[in-house]
This record gives sequence, C-alpha cells and structure tokens, in this order.
Amino acid sequence: MKTVSTLLRQSSQVLIVLMSLVYFPCLALALEPIGTIGQPIPEQHVFLSNETILRVVPTHIQVVNPHTNEVIDEFGERIHQPTHVSHVVISPTAEYLSILNASVDSRRTTVNIWDVNAREQIFQWDMAGIIRVASFSPTAPLFATSYDDQIQLWNWQTGAFIGKMIGQRRPWEQCHPHRNGKICSSYSRDHASVFTPDGRYLIVASTRPDVELWNAQTRRLEGHFEGHTGNWVEDVVISPDGTRLATFEEGWNEVYVWDIETQQLLWQEHSGIEAISSLVFSPDSQYLYVASRIGTRSSSGQGPWDGWNDQVRVWEVESGKQMDTLGDDFYILDTIVISPDGKTLLLHYWDAVVIWDVQSKQPLNVWSDFAYCWKDMLSPDGQTLITPGSIGSCCGSARQIPSSFNTHGRCRNSGVAAIQDPPSPPLRTVRLCWQSPENMIPKSGNFYQSVLNSSQRLT
Repeated sequence: MKTVSTLLRQSSQVLIVLMSLVYFPCLALALEPIGTIGQPIPEQHVFLSNETILRVVPTHIQVVNPHTNEVIDEFGERIHQPTHVSHVVISPTAEYLSILNASVDSRRTTVNIWDVNAREQIFQWDMAGIIRVASFSPTAPLFATSYDDQIQLWNWQTGAFIGKMIGQRRPWEQCHPHRNGKICSSYSRDHASVFTPDGRYLIVASTRPDVELWNAQTRRLEGHFEGHTGNWVEDVVISPDGTRLATFEEGWNEVYVWDIETQQLLWQEHSGIEAISSLVFSPDSQYLYVASRIGTRSSSGQGPWDGWNDQVRVWEVESGKQMDTLGDDFYILDTIVISPDGKTLLLHYWDAVVIWDVQSKQPLNVWSDFAYCWKDMLSPDGQTLITPGSIGSCCGSARQIPSSFNTHGRCRNSGVAAIQDPPSPPLRTVRLCWQSPENMIPKSGNFYQSVLNSSQRLT
C-alpha cells in the first residue's frame, strides 16, 4: 500500500513533467532551432568617428559600419541574468567605456573600464550598491557614480576612491505639484550626470526634482538650475562649447535650455505632443535636436498605426526657435546621436535604426533586422513553433514540432528568431516586429509582419 508521502512524490513528478511541457517544450521535447533571423536588440549607440559606430547590445559591445550595418568587432561582457543588471557608460569622446555589472543579491557592482580603440580592459574594481548613473570626466581620469543619494568620485585608471561630493542636497518629497495635478516617485534617485567639457563641474539631474552644479575639484555643491516644475528631471546634455545645458522631464514634452555660467533658464518650449525621449546638440553648438515619442496609438487590421508623432525637432539654441522637423515612421523613437562632423544622425527606434543625412533630410540607410515579439505562435499545420528568445538574442526560435506534441506551448529563453525552411504550408502572419535587411516591408508601425518570404535568408 502506497504511503501518503509516496503519492505526493509521484504527484509532484507528474506536475513537473506537465509544467515542463507547457512552459519549457524546447527542453522537454528537445526541439532544435531550424534557422535564425534578426540581430541582437541594440540598447545604445554612439559615433566613434564619421565612419564607425559603437553599439551596445544586451550581452556585449559591437563596433559597426553605419553604411553596411556590418559588425567590425565585438568585445566586453555584460551579465544579464535574473540576479544581475548591467549598464554601460561611455566617455564623452567614446575612447573609453565602463560596463557596470551589478548583483541584485549582494547589491554590489563590478566596474569594468575598457579602452575602446584597443578593445582592451584597463581596470576592474568592485563597489557597494547597484550603480545605474555614472559619468566620465573629459579632462582627467575621474569617474562619478550616484547611489543611495550619494555622489562619489573615483580614479578609473586605478579604481582608487577619491571622495564623496559634499553639500546639503534638497530634501526629497514623494509627491510634487505638477501642471494641474501632482507627480509622485517611490524614492530619491539621480537620473543622469555629465561633466562640463573643461572638467570643472559635474551636473546631476534627479527626482527631487533638481539639477545641481557640483565643483569637481572641491567636491562642493555650488548651485542649482532653477525652473523645473515638479516632475523628475530625466536627462542633462551639455553643448560642445560648454556654454549651454539642455534638460527635460520624464513623460513631458518641454525642453529647457540654460546658461551654464549663470545657471539661468534661457528658454523652454514644447517639443512634440507627448514625451521627449532624447536630446543632442550639433557639434557647432548652434542647434539642439529633440526626439519625441508617442505612447498613444491605434491600429486596425494590417494597416499602419495612427496617431504617430515620433519625430526629431530641430531648435536654434540661441533664439529658441524651431527650425525643422525630421524623422521616419517606425515604432517609438528612443534615442538620437550625431556624427562628429554633424552631417549624420542616428535615429534609434524600437524596431529600426535609421541613418539620416542632415543636409538632404533623407534616410541614408535603414537597419530594421532587430526582432521584437510578444507571444509564441504555431504554424497552421502545427509543425513549427516560433518562440521568444533569451536576453541578447534576436526575437525567438522556430522549432520542428514532433507529431506527438501538437499543442500551443511556450518555449522560453530558447535562442534566436527563425522559421521553417521551406514553410509548408506557408506560415501566415506572425506576431514579430521584424523587417528584412532589404527593408522588404518599409516604414511600418505595424508589428504583425509576414514571414512568408523569409526562408530565403535562413541557414
């Protein structure tokens, strides 16, 4: 006669098998990928020169040719696991970068300093806290970090701790008056920091909301940029000539431009109809490019999305006048960067990277082989499963389904996007925000792309 413990053990084993079939069919059934589409989803870009781009992807760093999207080189290691988070900080000249790999369990961060040109790691040290905000000085081996309401300075060549910034920061309050209501945040946090081009000052934006001016030599708080109205300050950008500061608030569409020497607000204007996502000055400091993105949109059937306004607006810095609007109609404009000669913009949308010619106001190249998806899909004949991929992969995998398993299961962390080759019967519309490198389906805000003709570029 079976005991209660035996019955419970057998029941648990059956339950584990069933859960494996439902949640991990790739492992349970040994499903192998049949092919791949898509590239690792980019997180950051910066121009190394007019001819090369540094691209941050979830697992490492790439050097990319902007004309061909060819990966020239790869280096570095980012740790993306349930127990770790990773951030990348790039120096003003992009000669150096820091990979911040933080352990959620120990709440400590490993700082890895890399020489970008040599592709060599210079130094590594460990520090307390999960570091998300940091910046390089352009004139000295100084590295500023923000954590737990403290700003600290380090020598990034040796990892030596230099000291804390000293000064009475304004008290954080959970809620602030904002426009016709109020805005609340769960805790005090610095959102961005940047050194002035001469290295004398560090400017820090936070959820207080406040923009602070710190003396990097004395480590003293010297002033504030007054004028933000209650929402937390999301980012701060300094003009190349070091005279102007641009800021914006999270979830709002006003851009602020300041005189750094006097900390006076020169002008503020609405840019776009919803939220600003990124700012960049032209190399000659005469123009400010402001990227906006829309959170409200609608779609019917296979048609394009309505209500799109993900554009870049060009402002004259001294007059505060809007001079131009540019951009494509992909999904969510996240960031913009500009080439050293000011002739080329990179527009980083969620589903495409657009290389934009400033003079002709036209795209030079569109790289949209970055796959995004939300759910698993099964082919009409039940033989091919398309599943999301793991962090750092493209979108998912397509795997041949054995005849004994013909139900819609979910396969997680399974690799990169792929489809059956040849599809038989043809795969129909699949929930993949994917486009071919040839831009076969150009300019969509529509994420339900057909992969019917994609098998030609697999294997």
